[in-house]
Amino acid sequence: MPQSSLMLTLRGLVLPVYLPWMTGGLGVAMLIPVLPVYLRESGMSFTLVSVVLAATGLGAMIGGLPMGALLGRIGEDRVMVVALVAMAGATAALGITTAVIGLTTLRLAHGVGSIGLRLSRQTFMTRNVSPG
Repeated sequence: MPQSSLMLTLRGLVLPVYLPWMTGGLGVAMLIPVLPVYLRESGMSFTLVSVVLAATGLGAMIGGLPMGALLGRIGEDRVMVVALVAMAGATAALGITTAVIGLTTLRLAHGVGSIGLRLSRQTFMTRNVSPG
């Protein structure tokens, strides 16, 4: 692939792929060092902090198949928007509760959103970028 063709392909992916990934990733990156400290200072034990933090991975695992099915029904662009809204809403709502069940539910929702974002962008790339 010539250099100019590669650059055109990469430029064409900035808005539909890289910007959503960066938006979702920025929120997660800001939350990773702060959330455990916030939860610990709110009086939670290390065990409960671990449960709340692990809920994101569990949400991603549980949400993979439903998000994949949703991709086939409404398309990758709509799934991307739904996923980003779910991630942003769940993250924003973390500050209004200290109940473990509420925090865990919000982190589960964030995990479902994160897998939806990943799957929607991977599907977009598969459909729109040539293998070469």
